[in-house]
Amino acid sequence: MTTEPAHAPVERHGYRARPTPRHHEKAALAAIAQALSTGAREHHVAVPGGTFTARSYGPRHWRVAVHRPTGQRVALAVLHGDQAAASAARTVAEVIRRAPTGFADGARPTYDLVSVGENMVMRRNRAYRSLRADGTVRAAVPGAQLIIRPSVLDATTTRGGIRLTLDGPWGYREAAAVADAVLRDLAPEARHLTYTTGGGRYYYNESGSRCYDSSSWAHCSCDWHYPGSDQSDARWTAKWHRQHPDAYRTPEEAYAPQRTI
Repeated sequence: MTTEPAHAPVERHGYRARPTPRHHEKAALAAIAQALSTGAREHHVAVPGGTFTARSYGPRHWRVAVHRPTGQRVALAVLHGDQAAASAARTVAEVIRRAPTGFADGARPTYDLVSVGENMVMRRNRAYRSLRADGTVRAAVPGAQLIIRPSVLDATTTRGGIRLTLDGPWGYREAAAVADAVLRDLAPEARHLTYTTGGGRYYYNESGSRCYDSSSWAHCSCDWHYPGSDQSDARWTAKWHRQHPDAYRTPEEAYAPQRTI
C-alpha cells in the first residue's frame, strides 16, 4: 500500500494582529436582511457587546443603530446599494470592539481628521493624507473612497456605500480602525495592497562612526508587516504574502519564549 506524501505546512512570514471576530455580527446582519426582506420595517438583534436596531427605507437602504448594552448609541450606519447592506460585518464588529463606554449623552468624537487618515492601514503607499480645502480628509483604495469628516466616515463605491456617524468621544486610533473596516467591507480587492519602506540609509552611531542600514519594512493594507534585511527581501516577502495572506504570525509569537529540548 502506498501513501500520499504529506504536504509541508506553508512557512509563515511577517506579523499581523488577529482580526476582530465577526461571526456574531455576520449572523445578525443576515437575520436583519431576512426580517426586512419579508416586510418588517424594523428589527432588533442582540450580539455580544451591543444591540443592532435596523430600519428599512427601501429595498437597498438600511439604517442600523449600534447601541451598547447600557442603551447608549455609539454609531449610526446608513447602508445603501447592492452589497453594502449585506457585507458590513467588519464595520459593525469593529464599532462594537472600539466604541467608547460610559460617556455623557451628546458627547462628540474628539479625533483629529488628519490623524485618523494617517493611522489607517488601508492604503497603497505612505503618501501623506492631508486636510483638503473643504475641511475633509480623503482615503482612496482601488474600488472605494472614504471621506473623513468630524463625527462621520462616508465611504462609497460604484455598487453602494456606508455612511457611519460616530457618537461619543471617539479617539483617532479607534476611528482609524473602524475606517479601515469600512473600506475592507466595500473593497475586497484592496484588502492586500503591499508596499515597502526604507531601502538603505546612513546614520551615525553612538561613537560617531558613519554606518549603513540596509533594512526595509514591508507593509500590507490588512495590517501585516515584515522587517526585511534589505529592500529585495522586503519586496519578495510582500509578494509572498499576497499569495499566502493567511500564513503569518501574531505579534505575541514574536516574543514567545523558545522551547528548548
